[in-house]
This record gives sequence, C-alpha cells and structure tokens, in this order.
Amino acid sequence: MKDSLVVYKRASEVVAATMGETSLLLHVNDWVYLELNESGSRIWALLEEGYGLPQLVSTLVEEFAVAPEDCAEETAEFLAILESKKFVVRL
Repeated sequence: MKDSLVVYKRASEVVAATMGETSLLLHVNDWVYLELNESGSRIWALLEEGYGLPQLVSTLVEEFAVAPEDCAEETAEFLAILESKKFVVRL
C-alpha cells in the first residue's frame, strides 16, 4: 500500500503524559517508553484521531514553518519508529 494511503492511529496499549512541550509515552505490554519533543508531541496529538503522512506533513509545515520535503522525510522516519515499537497501528 502506498504511504500516502496509510492512516496511523495510536495503539490502545500506550499511555501518554504531556509536560509542557514534551510527552512521555509508555507501552504497557512491553514496558518500552519514549520521550517526545515538541514536534513529536504534536504528531502524537494528531494521531489520536488517525492521520496519514500527507495530512501530518501539511499540518506540521503550517505550524512549524519547516520545508515540506524535510518534514515528510523526518515524519515518515518517526512514524516508522513508532510503528516498530508498537506505539501506533495502521488502519
């Protein structure tokens, strides 16, 4: 399936706490945690409803004034990390 058609959503086994501009995520089955910076926290917030890469990039480019190409590459890498650690699922 093409990446532009994939929608990601938070895994139900993950709990999160936000502190200022950072977030801490804990996968309760694996006891793996991640600390997210401001942009990672924003992506995590958007994934509550389910978002695809194009929608994430569009939102982040607008909010963080970053180049679309750089944003797409870094966001795809971040989603791959979240997926490999079972923090997100594909819908």
